[in-house]
Amino acid sequence: MKVSTVCYLMMDDYYIMMLRNKKEDDPNKDKWIGLGGKCEENESPVECIIREVKEEAGITVNSVKLRGIVTFISEKFETEVMFVYSSDDFTGILKQSDEGTIYKIKKSNILSLNLWEGDRIFVEKLLKNEDFFNVTLKYDSEDRLADSFVEVTEEEAVRAKYATIVSMLKEKGLHAASMESITGGLIASLITDNEGSSDVFYGGMTTYSTGAKIKYGVNPQTISEKSVYSKEVALEMACAVKADFASDIGIGTTGTAGNPDPMYPETSKCGEVYAAVVAGTQSKAVKLDIPYKNISRNFMKLKIAEAVADMITELCL
Repeated sequence: MKVSTVCYLMMDDYYIMMLRNKKEDDPNKDKWIGLGGKCEENESPVECIIREVKEEAGITVNSVKLRGIVTFISEKFETEVMFVYSSDDFTGILKQSDEGTIYKIKKSNILSLNLWEGDRIFVEKLLKNEDFFNVTLKYDSEDRLADSFVEVTEEEAVRAKYATIVSMLKEKGLHAASMESITGGLIASLITDNEGSSDVFYGGMTTYSTGAKIKYGVNPQTISEKSVYSKEVALEMACAVKADFASDIGIGTTGTAGNPDPMYPETSKCGEVYAAVVAGTQSKAVKLDIPYKNISRNFMKLKIAEAVADMITELCL
């Protein structure tokens, strides 16, 4: 199995790409691709992409970000696994390659280029700045894309739930508002990333501090008795924002993503988070125990947002 790499160098609103137009026997003849190539023996993918970019374009890549993995299965060629990188951290003067002509292409124009059909799938994900993708592409003997499989990421699955929620709320004529602490505004973002969200979302606030929670409606006595990290406070956050925005649905989140809070050492345990949803006269508040070791804060936020999506669906169906 062949292992290869490709890197998309980013300069403001442009990507550096190559038109493969200089070799007659090039399998990529007249196609637009990123810079990169095959890994040599005992060479890691990162070492490979740094070498390839230097050889092809005279550019020194200082750091790269792994954006995804693409597996090519072909009736003509050896199966290939390609590591897809991007970088905006590089130096040097761009030179031309003997494999093709290198251009700076505006991001908005990239999908109109003569790309491989399968490349369009993962390049579009790059342009949307998706965190990570795992794509399998199958080509027939005529180099036509016969089949493709895109592994759904955690973020894509959560985003799909919020797209469904926006449609459901719009259909029912309901409106939501959010008061977020641990999720830092992610839930508001997930809602408003969907077309038509202005019809269903009144607004949101990020009340990261205890004082902010009190300022916008959480009872100080509840915090004193139950701690700022509790189902009770999450519920009061949801109730308060629902009242503040006169919405049908209120959302509240609180909890600990990192080090314990010295003011609440007994209740601020990393990975113990709380979420609540109030919909009309119904409400639900939950405690979530999220394994926090070796995961990012973003992943933790997504798990909380997913729980909130499930509660909204449960209370509003």
